[in-house]
Amino acid sequence: MKIENIPLNITKNKLVQILLIGFVFFIPISTALMNLFLYSSLLLIVVNKDFIKNTQFSWNNNASKYSAAFFMLIIVGLFYSIAEYQDMLESLSNYKKFLFVILLLPYFVNKKNNEVLINTFLVSMGFVLILVYLINLNIIDPINIKLSGGVYINISEHGGFKTYIITNILFAFSGFLTMHKFFHLNRVVYLIIGLLTFYYSIFINDGTTGQILSISLLSLLIIQRFKRKSYFILPFVALSIFTYGSICNPPKN
Repeated sequence: MKIENIPLNITKNKLVQILLIGFVFFIPISTALMNLFLYSSLLLIVVNKDFIKNTQFSWNNNASKYSAAFFMLIIVGLFYSIAEYQDMLESLSNYKKFLFVILLLPYFVNKKNNEVLINTFLVSMGFVLILVYLINLNIIDPINIKLSGGVYINISEHGGFKTYIITNILFAFSGFLTMHKFFHLNRVVYLIIGLLTFYYSIFINDGTTGQILSISLLSLLIIQRFKRKSYFILPFVALSIFTYGSICNPPKN
């Protein structure tokens, strides 16, 4: 089939899917590349002839309404802020991605697209996980690659994102999703990766938010999968985490 015979809208949708895969892949690796793929996909979504229909579809989903409401609360809160005008605009800019939910939702709720994007995220996180373990074990040095201009790929013991706090939050969700993959597909490789991810998030990375999130998601996973047995499993897991953490990371005097 010649490319000119393919409807333009179909090729745009395929290109949006490819760009979103790039966006998801670079989330834990490079903020600059992540944003490049994200904003490129958003541009194509806006010029898509189904833009209005997709927006109406998104608005019927509570996720879009909650995201828009949260963004509006941020705006209202800024009216009570004593910060400088420039600082307020910068703060507002940090939360603008909540509005992107309305634009991206039609592409994320599609079951096939959803599965591809989740798998891409897990592959990327798995790649970073291998590197951070190699760096932590002093097998390789931290990675700092300058691609062009201000675009860098930085991966250290604390992960690949610009702050170890955000990196550890990503690892928490990655561990949760990977363990669900194990229970769904019953493949040992997912169990190994999931356990290594939770171990890194809880005991190696210094991001407290991610540590708490990992323990919470691990507890939720146990409750979801073991039901009433979780009443006996959870105390054992909590005691093991506390004991091991106390031994490996004793409090400083």
